[in-house]
Amino acid sequence: MTIHGDGLQTRSFWYANDLIKSFIHLMAVDASVTGPVKLRNPDEFTLLGLAQEVIAKSGPKLKIIHMPLPTDDSKQRQPNNLVKKIF
Repeated sequence: MTIHGDGLQTRSFWYANDLIKSFIHLMAVDASVTGPVKLRNPDEFTLLGLAQEVIAKSGPKLKIIHMPLPTDDSKQRQPNNLVKKIF
């Protein structure tokens, strides 16, 4: 399993059903709401933590291989929460 950098960069993921529910709510928003809206999961975790969780559940055959961090990789990917202001 490849981790770029130290793996301490964070990400947040969604269940597809939660994202679809958010789209449905967004379609019902008052027409006065305009502009871009970011949907997000407020929980974030490190990629190293995710890799360790996968290894814990799948067995010790998997090993983490660290590769150089790409220069354009952000340390944190968690959009700000504009949707809660709408719903």
